[in-house]
Amino acid sequence: MIYVMSDLHGCLSEFKKMLNKISFSDNDILYIIGDVIDRGPEPIKLLQFIMNSKNIHLIMGNHEEMMLNCLLSPSLSSEERNDMKYSRDLQMNRTLWILYNGGENTAKDYNKLSYREQKDIYDYLRLLKKVENIQLKEKKYILVHGSPGKCLEEKLKRKVLSSDILWNRIEGEDFYDDLVSGYEVIAGHTPTIEYGKEYAGKIIEINHKYLIDCGCVFGESLGCICLDNRAQYYVRSEQPSEI
Repeated sequence: MIYVMSDLHGCLSEFKKMLNKISFSDNDILYIIGDVIDRGPEPIKLLQFIMNSKNIHLIMGNHEEMMLNCLLSPSLSSEERNDMKYSRDLQMNRTLWILYNGGENTAKDYNKLSYREQKDIYDYLRLLKKVENIQLKEKKYILVHGSPGKCLEEKLKRKVLSSDILWNRIEGEDFYDDLVSGYEVIAGHTPTIEYGKEYAGKIIEINHKYLIDCGCVFGESLGCICLDNRAQYYVRSEQPSEI
């Protein structure tokens, strides 16, 4: 079976409960479409769990990109580190990530790791894909954290993918429109309660789109969809409600 989740945000306990609920095994595949770190209680432990699982594949979210933009390569010399440490861009990136986007727990836990562990995380993050295409029988899927926009096919042909697809949201006309012809789009990034209280803690299925950030870290639920049969699974959040 092929499963998809999104926006775990350090909620390791809920994630493990979901794996038990779907009876996830070595014969299954799980795609996580971004944002496994930040905000929640155990971001680095969750990230390392995913890194050590051969059949769990992480697609980059805007939070992984923010973290990567704040990390100095472990292979830099001491001179290079000193030159970069207080650069304006680096400090701006760290302010955006830690102060405004919940990266404090992630940064603290990362700083406690060994050199080897830090390097493994750095190398893992920099190789993450921004988009994944899957074909399952007659169905074709695009997995992306934010919004693919309406020009994704052209961008893929040109091999030019900006960070916009990690940060943009499916909203306005895009919420109702068919975004990528011939594909089912699966996205996260925006907690579904933001589309209306009737969607709180639920996966939204609308016009060839599945919006699967069910707001786990904000006290709603963790959602999961099985692509083989479109079954949906939910685990209640253990986090305090913030929405």
